[in-house]
Amino acid sequence: MAAKSKKGGARKGAGRKPKAQEERRGKSVGIRFTILELLQVEDAAAGKPISTFLREIVLRYLVRRKK
Repeated sequence: MAAKSKKGGARKGAGRKPKAQEERRGKSVGIRFTILELLQVEDAAAGKPISTFLREIVLRYLVRRKK
């Protein structure tokens, strides 16, 4: 049997490289919906994750608002 490697996840340089500052998303926002509202949002999202769908809508709104 081979000796167990001492290289684990705790070594220097291990893990995912950090994202650039402008690509980081550090804050979460919670939204509460009624059951009917949630069903309508899920229907409009058409298979996309709800958080992605809502984020895209908000970002589109912000771009349009700047004009």
